Amino acid sequence: MVDFVTRAQWDAIQKDLRPKRSPVTAVVSFVGKGAEALMPLRRGDRLVCNADDATIRRGLTNPDALKRFHQKGVEVYSVVGLHAKVIAGKDFAWVGSANASDSGYLEATVRLSATAAKPIRRWADTLCREHRQLTGMDITQLQKLPRPARVWAPRPPRTEADLSQVERLRLLWLGDWADEAQIETGEAEREQLLASHARQSGVSRWNWFFWSTSVDGLNEGSWVVIAGPGRPSRPARIERSSLYPEFRIIWYREASTPRRATQSELADAIPKWWDWYGDMPLVVNRRSTVNRVLDLYR
Repeated sequence: MVDFVTRAQWDAIQKDLRPKRSPVTAVVSFVGKGAEALMPLRRGDRLVCNADDATIRRGLTNPDALKRFHQKGVEVYSVVGLHAKVIAGKDFAWVGSANASDSGYLEATVRLSATAAKPIRRWADTLCREHRQLTGMDITQLQKLPRPARVWAPRPPRTEADLSQVERLRLLWLGDWADEAQIETGEAEREQLLASHARQSGVSRWNWFFWSTSVDGLNEGSWVVIAGPGRPSRPARIERSSLYPEFRIIWYREASTPRRATQSELADAIPKWWDWYGDMPLVVNRRSTVNRVLDLYR
């Protein structure tokens, strides 16, 4: 029997986890704060997750939650690069997209029973045999790692981007600096973060782009004009910047303007345009030049 669940999937999963049952193996890539409430594992159960140093530092797995699971007698294992979401028991298996975190993302989960669940349970148990179990000391060391100090909490949407606020502009050329492996690595996180930011800010959609990890002044509140193939963007305000080991994802919102400048118009307005190679932002500090650029959009 197969049940397809798209709403309140954790409520459905908990019905299998709370009654008297045999031990289960939960293979969940990222374990967030409060995961033990969503996923009530207990002594004898096993939890396989992604708990390497880089994942902890990025705040994707919460070591405090791992410690609480461990204190309850749950065996905890770490598999670098894990992205599976499976909870397998003797007579059932849940397979889906949900991490052990109350993210609010739209998820879909399938419940398999009896015979269909057995190969999934064998696969989950194999992961435990092939990877080292984390000790209490291991998890304590993970708790000491630096984690993101800032939590992206819900906040009201900003007012419409106002060009009168612009005192400095950075021009960006979006080249194909990120190789295929980097793009593939960030695919799932990118989609989740985009949905999260749009939901939390009240903005239905933000534009985004990849950028390098170097320090370049592309901070929240900075104003940019994005050049590339075709017509440049309107002046845009950076809303968020999320750092990853090999790249950043930067979210921005364009101002509403009557028109858009062309590259040739920008080149005429900015003295350094023809000496700019595009590897780093071209910074326009002079107020008269900033005003000349903004006038192209009015």
